Amino acid sequence: MGRVDAPTAEFLTIVEAIKIFGSSSWASSHQVTVESDCSNVVSWFLQPHNAPYSFMQSIISCRRKWARWKWELELIPREANEVADNLAKRGINRSHDIFCLPPG
Repeated sequence: MGRVDAPTAEFLTIVEAIKIFGSSSWASSHQVTVESDCSNVVSWFLQPHNAPYSFMQSIISCRRKWARWKWELELIPREANEVADNLAKRGINRSHDIFCLPPG
């Protein structure tokens, strides 16, 4: 991913999480709830016209692709997201991805 600001990292992570869910066998029978403590990013997904122009088209495209899956995005208090936040901070300087899926 490289170095980006926190909202961009959160945005890219949400997109990737929902893509991973969509490629799983669970996508046809389960719902995924993505939790974020970044109110701006949650707002962008729920109301794409509020997103920065550089993200707006990507969000609209993602929402269109994701329409066939059951997913939701929830804003949670920062304190409730402490474990995920700590993992993200530990992963900033990693030379490789923590989570990889096999091709195909």
